[in-house]
Amino acid sequence: MVRRDAQRGPLHPGSAAESRGRGKAAAHCRAGGCGPECAPIPSTRDRPCAAPTAEGNGMTDRNPPALEDVFRTLDRWRHLPAYRLEPNLAPFFGLFLCDILRECLETKLGTRPIIIPEFPLHKGVLFKKTCTEADERGAFGEGDDNHLSVNVDYIVFSQPLDKVYLVELKTDMASVRDKQIKYLKKAREADFDDLLKGLIKICETTAYKQKYIHLLHHLESIKLVTPLNIEDGKLYEKTFPKIERGWTKVFQCNPNLENSPLEKDVVYITPTGNTDKLKEAGFHEIGFECVAETVWKRGGIGREFAYYLRKWIEPAGVADPRKFRAVP
Repeated sequence: MVRRDAQRGPLHPGSAAESRGRGKAAAHCRAGGCGPECAPIPSTRDRPCAAPTAEGNGMTDRNPPALEDVFRTLDRWRHLPAYRLEPNLAPFFGLFLCDILRECLETKLGTRPIIIPEFPLHKGVLFKKTCTEADERGAFGEGDDNHLSVNVDYIVFSQPLDKVYLVELKTDMASVRDKQIKYLKKAREADFDDLLKGLIKICETTAYKQKYIHLLHHLESIKLVTPLNIEDGKLYEKTFPKIERGWTKVFQCNPNLENSPLEKDVVYITPTGNTDKLKEAGFHEIGFECVAETVWKRGGIGREFAYYLRKWIEPAGVADPRKFRAVP
């Protein structure tokens, strides 16, 4: 285990700072305050190491690797031309997203534990105003270009169920795009039941029906949709482990209109938290500094995550690569 100081970063075994930490921990234990956090930190000579690697090729000298090695790898790779940090941080943001929204938006609303990543938004609904109008104009008809979608990074529902947050994560300020702002404004203006109808239409026509049934199952658990033929199990029997003949006749799903959230908020999480075009669009924006303060309070992974979030406020590519150790 590698302990971390809030401002100075990791305390590596064998360092002077780490030795001082051991002294404080020992005094704490002698005073009767010993707990799980006082478990001894293995020294480098006690820790098994991987076989030596050529400089620049090794990922870590720890065996097994530690969580810190994951963050260090992300920190080093984010400076490479085609590497995308955002999707690789999805699980870490997902763990803390409810806390981030509550504390950084200073809202009293609770959030439901179900967080759906990469939530699909039907293009026909977004750009033809309503589901009915989209259907009339052929957006729900047959054809190669129909039932296309754009995705929002995360969707989070409030408790009580009267608000939905559409959350976009950006680790690079240059990736805040006008085209995306446009369709998220459309999503905010659309009735949520129309967004649900568009989702159901995608499920009816997609080749990935099983994954969309998983998505609808999540929405059904919070009473946003009412899939029919579930009680007798026919839909699941026709869907898993593979789609069987007659699936279309069994699949019936309707939005639960009475429970559809009436209010939608678009939230961007960005390194700086200060983007003029997002303010002009009327979106909320949360900076990495606020996120770091929030996740730090959770301890454990949160503290490791907070340390690197503060590093990632600086744009990728500006750091001198000679400052990075080849093997963490």
